Amino acid sequence: MEHNQMLTHIESIPALIRDIFPALDKEAVRLAAAVSNWPLASVYLYGSGDSWAAAQGATSAFMELCGLPAFALPSMQASRYAPGYCMPPRHTVLAVGISSSGQVRRPLEATMTLTAGGFDPILITSNPDSPGGTSAWEVYHTPVPPFDRSPGVRNYVAAQLALYLLAIRLAQATGRLKEAEAEGMVRDLARMGDTLAQALEEHRETLRRFAALCAK
Repeated sequence: MEHNQMLTHIESIPALIRDIFPALDKEAVRLAAAVSNWPLASVYLYGSGDSWAAAQGATSAFMELCGLPAFALPSMQASRYAPGYCMPPRHTVLAVGISSSGQVRRPLEATMTLTAGGFDPILITSNPDSPGGTSAWEVYHTPVPPFDRSPGVRNYVAAQLALYLLAIRLAQATGRLKEAEAEGMVRDLARMGDTLAQALEEHRETLRRFAALCAK
């Protein structure tokens, strides 16, 4: 079978989860502590493309675990419309952007606009020294090792893990989850690498046949 970029990315995910999980959880604990005393009333997540998809996949975690209304905005909406029209007062909002490179124009614009509007956005990024990272109030560092850029599956998974861990740790920091409950959820997430590795091994031939079919 010819090389299939999507399959290569997917097969790399178990090792990626194992490699970056401790660092992601450490960052989640730090950031949850930093915002736990804010009078939070809502969560706004934003990004473009795969990053927006990651945001959409995490809103339910903040609603269920933290008891906060959560919204996933495209970067354009977070930049041009939400801050001036529909976002609540600054310290009642947890604003979290996603941009692995920290250089994509629309998420960068959104981060800069939110900061200029008095909000304190957190940016999930692998590049803390990027324009996006330096424009944010805080960086949620996701140290994704270099890999073929496209199709972006690795960055999507890292962002999803980061957001779910932040929701868990914020719920713990604000007393909505007991320590034992939070630690149990974190362990379940950490085991996803092994679970996925087992599933990939069991279905490897099926996946490769499907990849070959898609490549035709």
